[in-house]
Amino acid sequence: MKLNTITQLRSFLVFWGAMTVSSLGTQMTKYALILRVYAESGKTLDVTLLTACSLLPAIVFCFAAGALADRWDKKKLLTVCQLLAAVGTLTMLALFRSDTVRLWQLYAVNLALGFVGAFSNPAMYVTVTLLTTKEQYVRAGGILSLSRSLTEIIAPLLATALLALGGIRLILSADLVTFAVAVAVLALFVRLPDDRDKPPHERRPFVQSCLDGVRFLKTKRALLRLILFFALVNFLAFMTGYGTLPALILSRTGGDEAISGTVSAAVGLGTLCGGVLVTIIRLRVRKTTIIFAALAASYLICELLWGIGRSPMLWIIGAVLGNVPVAFVNANMSALMRENIPIDLQGRVFAARDTLQYFPIPLGLVLGGWLADHVFEPLMHSDGAVPSALSRLVGTGDGAGIALMFVLVGIVGVVSSLMSLKNPLYKQLD
Repeated sequence: MKLNTITQLRSFLVFWGAMTVSSLGTQMTKYALILRVYAESGKTLDVTLLTACSLLPAIVFCFAAGALADRWDKKKLLTVCQLLAAVGTLTMLALFRSDTVRLWQLYAVNLALGFVGAFSNPAMYVTVTLLTTKEQYVRAGGILSLSRSLTEIIAPLLATALLALGGIRLILSADLVTFAVAVAVLALFVRLPDDRDKPPHERRPFVQSCLDGVRFLKTKRALLRLILFFALVNFLAFMTGYGTLPALILSRTGGDEAISGTVSAAVGLGTLCGGVLVTIIRLRVRKTTIIFAALAASYLICELLWGIGRSPMLWIIGAVLGNVPVAFVNANMSALMRENIPIDLQGRVFAARDTLQYFPIPLGLVLGGWLADHVFEPLMHSDGAVPSALSRLVGTGDGAGIALMFVLVGIVGVVSSLMSLKNPLYKQLD
């Protein structure tokens, strides 16, 4: 990255660093909780419900959160959200220290943390726009992919090491430290400019303001169709990769947490490499073409290799190569959104986008966990011509049914992405 580019993005980079530190602590906690819950219950559904609880409030409260993000001071809103999230982590730490923790309590805390995230996410979207220029949108998206990738690489490995050293209480304590760092940086070093091109404040009913994002999307048919397509993408992704991948790895390795952590880190390594490429390379291709082609490549490599592969090396290769395209998807999707939405509406429209894209995620998590426990795993453990034939593709034993789910989802994802690639409607967005 050139020196003048770094100078232009200085404020954004400071903000990005603070959020990355906070995200690292959060991801370590999430990963440790998944390992703890699966080790105690052995049920895929319990793990996926834990994730669903953290996502459900963001879907329910997104409209209100987006309207407030457009009205309120973004920096103050983000700071308050960081402090409230720290309270949630402190609550979990107290539960684990007293040895009174129950699964329903973890669900309840995750619901509370999801509520906080519902308000911080729209504020972060608009903050990134305020701290960058239109020419830097894709590059900023690439840098954000870098941060997600770094946390995906470091969090599982660091969480595994901290679990061995001091258990989950040490991880929760480290998470509290990351919140403190993020709040300090936000307070002392992040300065936000006034919202560019913001019209005079209109005193309108709050409910009407909440629905402005939906009204705007109705006027942008191509953008709305793209968002709805990503709803399908998220549904498929959380049925398998984001929802049942830990269960797949743990069941096929006899509960080896080190291998599970390594594969999760490999996912981050793939998106990290993709984020670097997005940041330094400018492709002279339509953004929508990049999005759908990259999605097809990711489904083809990730889902199929994870499903067919029966060794850690194949899982790691699939994780790395299959997630390089994901960074291109995220960066170009974010750029399209920022280019097509006025800044005074971005909080509300991004919130509406989140609701439409993310409402299938809890369904995907719950359905994926239920199908794994009650349909595909029993199927692959049964006798008959169908399981025998499928075992040649995905093997036998624990995890074979989950592997079959990955293969089926990969096929659906590749076909739907290639069909969308040929749809001329999306060209309007570039």
